[in-house]
Amino acid sequence: MTHNSQDLTPDRTIDVKVVLADHAQIAGGKLFISGAGWTDMTGAVPFALAMMFEVPREQTGKEHTFAVDLIDADGKPAMMPTPQGMQPWHFEGTLQIDAEEGAPPAASFVSPFVIKQGPTPLAPASYEWRWQVDGETRENWRLPFRVHAAQQ
Repeated sequence: MTHNSQDLTPDRTIDVKVVLADHAQIAGGKLFISGAGWTDMTGAVPFALAMMFEVPREQTGKEHTFAVDLIDADGKPAMMPTPQGMQPWHFEGTLQIDAEEGAPPAASFVSPFVIKQGPTPLAPASYEWRWQVDGETRENWRLPFRVHAAQQ
């Protein structure tokens, strides 16, 4: 899918949009999301991070790296229990989009990506998802949310 930009600069960069959802999946190059847009969760529930990377034409044809980190209210990596002990929640990936033949110079291309997370035992508190693309981060690449204690 292409999008045209009215304000072109020679060094446009990749952008990413993200929502928290109950479920997300990619089919036929499209992102399907259900139960999206929430910022509060109660207890350990499964969820998905539904992402859309927008890649300007001049950034196509090469591999880009991205990382997602879960940060606690103190600005430190949120620690999660793993078989190897407590570890920070961290995900790294790559993406590469090739420009469609004949696409105008102003075009950008959208690539969906989903991270599915099973029930996650987070302590009741405020957290934030943070993204980096090619080592760059932006203020709007943060997604705050809160975890509330499960009712017993």
